[in-house]
Amino acid sequence: MTDHTAAPGAGTAPDAAVAALDAAAEQVIASFGGEIPFGAAAGVLERIEAVHAKIDELTVAMLAPLARMEASGELLEEGGQKNADAYLTHAWGIHSDEAKRLALLATGLHTGSLPDTAQALAEGVLTLGEAAAIASGVEREVKKRDQKARPDAERYRSVIETGLVGAKREREAMSVQSLTRTANALGLELNPERPEKNEEAAFAERGARLRRTFEGTFQFEAWGPAGDAERLQAALDSYTAPYDGDALTSKYARTYDALMAAMAMAHGHHGCGAAPGVKAVINITVPLSTFMDLNNHTPNQPQDRGRVWAQDPSENPDADAGGGPARTQDGNVVAASIVRAMAPEAQLRRLVFDDRTGLPVDLGRAQRLAPGYLRTLAFAEHSTCAWDGGCDVPVSRCEADHITEFSHGGTTSAANLQPLCSVHNRLKYRRNTRHRAGKKTGTGTGAKAPPGPPGAAGPPDSTG
Repeated sequence: MTDHTAAPGAGTAPDAAVAALDAAAEQVIASFGGEIPFGAAAGVLERIEAVHAKIDELTVAMLAPLARMEASGELLEEGGQKNADAYLTHAWGIHSDEAKRLALLATGLHTGSLPDTAQALAEGVLTLGEAAAIASGVEREVKKRDQKARPDAERYRSVIETGLVGAKREREAMSVQSLTRTANALGLELNPERPEKNEEAAFAERGARLRRTFEGTFQFEAWGPAGDAERLQAALDSYTAPYDGDALTSKYARTYDALMAAMAMAHGHHGCGAAPGVKAVINITVPLSTFMDLNNHTPNQPQDRGRVWAQDPSENPDADAGGGPARTQDGNVVAASIVRAMAPEAQLRRLVFDDRTGLPVDLGRAQRLAPGYLRTLAFAEHSTCAWDGGCDVPVSRCEADHITEFSHGGTTSAANLQPLCSVHNRLKYRRNTRHRAGKKTGTGTGAKAPPGPPGAAGPPDSTG
């Protein structure tokens, strides 16, 4: 066992900066003590956000010297750890995954390989967590790229980073989870053969396991490719009973009930020549040029349970990637082979957009409830709940909300519809109701509600 003692120097002397920070921290901590008076929550949240922003600034400032010491070897000599992520894990007591993301950000800022991220951090566009997610996503996609088609790692890194920071600037409410998904989506678009390879590899490793306990109960586990995940999710959704607000049945219990109902239906219809009813619905958006490529495809690969694996692009260098990947309504990329297998039995619908405005067609003021095709049009640019403050609920679990509500002159049009989860749909209604009530009474109650689109006079339902 060795005993490591830091060499005497500037780092061991009393630090005036740390002393000043300690005094300021005591004041901030004291400001959060005691009860929160009614009506003061907004101010407390503002203070929390401001303090957290300063903590982010302090952390970013500490990352740069850590990266410099790692590069020079002093981190090992003085800190006892060779790498910044190991130092952060043990010295800061954080999870190794978080430490790795911060270490990647530190290296990117130190070497200048993440210039857009550094600029966005300085401008306050990114939080520390978002910047670390971008650094991690960029590095992951650089490692996963097709090195034959894209040999220049630094150029590829720049493309991914620019895309992620640009997406965050365009959509301020993007969360860390959304940034991670966007990094993956960019990688799929830049490497159009990857969805096929992922699907084929996952299908090769597919499996299911039914475990029985000595008491007779069971656990069921299954794993497989993304295409089958969409099929399974759609089937379960079609058998899942609507949520009853008064019932105590959990989401997991309702999913279990749906699985058992689907199995009972399948068990009772062996040998049926046609489905007894409407099949489960899977919404997949395919650009027209991509769809035409699917129709013109001549399979030369072995088929496996209705799958036709895509041709290796290297065998046909003149092949065009088409108009982009096929995506589900939640933003998941679907391999072309899966779309090809579904197409013969699928119901095809066109999404028609106005070429002057880029907006989809609408129903005007003729009706309030949005039909399925209009929901599809309105939700086409979203993969999660559109709440301004950010929300990661998938769009398939969202309700169609009128931005300018129908009772206040809003049209049932794709331009005036947005996906909101049930929590945020009702929160929007409550805020707008308080805002209007405050205006009518002159009490100022509504002033505390943040500005937003005009609200409705009645509570929302699943179509806003």
